[in-house]
Amino acid sequence: TYTFTPTAGQCATTTTMTITINPLPPVVANATSTSICTGDLVTLTGSGATSYIWDNSVTDGVAFAPATTLLYTITGTDGNGCQNNDTITVFVVNCTTPPVSDFSASTTTLCLGDCIDFTDLSTGTPTGWTWYFFGAAIASSSQQNPTNICYNTAGSYDVALVVTNAFGQDSLFVSGFITVNPLPTVVANATSTSICTGDLVTLTGSGATSYIWDNSVTDGVAFTPLTSTNYTVTGTDGNGCENSDAINIIVNSLPTIIASNDTTICANEYAYLSANGGINYSWNNGLGNGQTQTVFPTTTTTYVVTGDDVNGCTSTDIVIVTIDNSTCFNIPNVFSPNGDGKNDTWVLRGIEQYPNASVKIFNRWGGEMYNSTGYSSPWDGSYNGTPSPTATYYYIIDLGDGQEPISGTVNIIR
Repeated sequence: TYTFTPTAGQCATTTTMTITINPLPPVVANATSTSICTGDLVTLTGSGATSYIWDNSVTDGVAFAPATTLLYTITGTDGNGCQNNDTITVFVVNCTTPPVSDFSASTTTLCLGDCIDFTDLSTGTPTGWTWYFFGAAIASSSQQNPTNICYNTAGSYDVALVVTNAFGQDSLFVSGFITVNPLPTVVANATSTSICTGDLVTLTGSGATSYIWDNSVTDGVAFTPLTSTNYTVTGTDGNGCENSDAINIIVNSLPTIIASNDTTICANEYAYLSANGGINYSWNNGLGNGQTQTVFPTTTTTYVVTGDDVNGCTSTDIVIVTIDNSTCFNIPNVFSPNGDGKNDTWVLRGIEQYPNASVKIFNRWGGEMYNSTGYSSPWDGSYNGTPSPTATYYYIIDLGDGQEPISGTVNIIR
């Protein structure tokens, strides 16, 4: 709707009028046939409008005989006087001669198990087709353009096509038209199929020219699997044919090796080491193999044990043997009770750990010089208050812990 308003000074009044815009008609060009033989009649008609005009002197709805293949244009007019166009091509062929067979394929070189499509390229307007696919899963077809023809055996195969119409037939036989290549014999390989947690493994393919693995694996590059996994490799050969193989990598847990507890000993004492959780054990520091070891360290030493299990996986643990003489029982073999404040008594370090110990001292004739239980007062080198002379004396110490008494000599130097 449009409104007209005059400007000041014009002799007119405001007026309104409506303009209607009609759509174009959906004109469609139709034919009784779009492919005819020379001399045949064809009728062209339009639809979608109310009246029609054709080019090339064609009258709508009136049959005529086209001389050659031609494109025809129709103009249709509807009740509102609106017009639109469409076109149609009528093919005119010589149908009085037999067809000539010809064909092509989507590919002529394929891999075992592949499927291909065939296309009829015959001329002369054939009306019947008979295909022969030697070596294919489907041996023949009557379709004009057969699809999904599969070959499941490697080799070279012939293809033939026989085409016919009302005036005769023709055939085309192509020897060795199709080449079917065998699939490569792909093999998945691994440096080991049973590994331990944290170990590296390398996967490689063989039997093709290039390889792609799943699970983000690169052919020939070592990696560390986290869990037992099945890996698949796809190999491609020089013909572009592919095949696959798989390999399972087992990841075994590490054994839990438990060594004996850390221990503290005195100098010149033995320590006993042991380990559990494996099958075989080896120790450092030259100890060799064995589940248990007896050691005689001269300083604080760390011992490392490595144990393995039935899968050959290994783990380690350590034992620290500490030398600490601060509380160790020690028997000196000499002292000098001369009143200088140094070594004036026979001090038995660590004897306090044995409150029931018995200490006896004898001279060379067997006379008892000293006798004490508990050794709370160390021997000062005297007998009944009289200093004993410089000499060698003999002692017997019974620690009272069930061990054999300890005997030896001690020298007095003045």
